[in-house]
Amino acid sequence: KLLISSISSSNVVDLGVLAETYSFQAMLKKCAEFIANDLDSLGEDWEEKVKKSPVLLLHILKCLKRQKEQEVVEIVRFKDKEGAWWTCDGSNKDAITFQVNRAAKLSEIGLYGTENEGENITVDIEVKKGELDVFTKTTNYRSAGNNVPVKISVDD
Repeated sequence: KLLISSISSSNVVDLGVLAETYSFQAMLKKCAEFIANDLDSLGEDWEEKVKKSPVLLLHILKCLKRQKEQEVVEIVRFKDKEGAWWTCDGSNKDAITFQVNRAAKLSEIGLYGTENEGENITVDIEVKKGELDVFTKTTNYRSAGNNVPVKISVDD
């Protein structure tokens, strides 16, 4: 535990190689996580140091892959929300279309309210893939009274 708590940018590669050499799995994983979170910690001569440490490299790659899979991408309709108000009176359907280039999970939708803070708004949400309904929900939310969207979960 003492060695794990001493991991830093200046020693993480050496400690990771040492951990692999002596099969110290907890240290190996912590070093890999540290490096994946701060690739600059590899330093200049990292290739020579890790050349004979395939397990450390594998753990680093697993951490990077996990980070990429958990990456959150926010799709925003309005590039500049300052001073902009959506002028939909509620009588029309409104839609946004986007495409992704890898598997993705939609976790929430941001809905704009009115200038009246606390106004109760009923909305029908439909998420489609082509003509197929992927998610539907009728919900109520309270307007924030500003141009910051209210987040509605789609995890139901």
